[in-house]
Amino acid sequence: MATESCFLSASRPPAELDLLESRRRVCPQPLCPVLEPAGPRLGLGIMASVAALFVPATAVDKDGNRIGQGGGYYDVLLDSLAGNGLEIPFAAIVFDSELLPAGSIPAEDFDRRVPAALTPSGLIRLPDPA
Repeated sequence: MATESCFLSASRPPAELDLLESRRRVCPQPLCPVLEPAGPRLGLGIMASVAALFVPATAVDKDGNRIGQGGGYYDVLLDSLAGNGLEIPFAAIVFDSELLPAGSIPAEDFDRRVPAALTPSGLIRLPDPA
């Protein structure tokens, strides 16, 4: 029998993410004004067992540019994965109305494009971010 796990992210200084197995407990964090999962932090090594990564976003344009919460945490995580040779498929999660026309979101050199957007209508593949 296959075992499935869900991992959630939690922030740590300076602007990085740790992963925790979802156990439905949350606690406030001093770094971000959000509730985050509670429990042991698993670190980047756990990502070798991850089949897919869903990245939060407030909007994505059809070029694959993403707006998050402005901290750059997921850009750092995605760079760390690529730097460690972990090629995990990922998509930003947005509502249909948050998928914007190409060129709508300005991007900096450090911003990581997303190859897909997952909306209530389905998975939309975006241009290759390479």
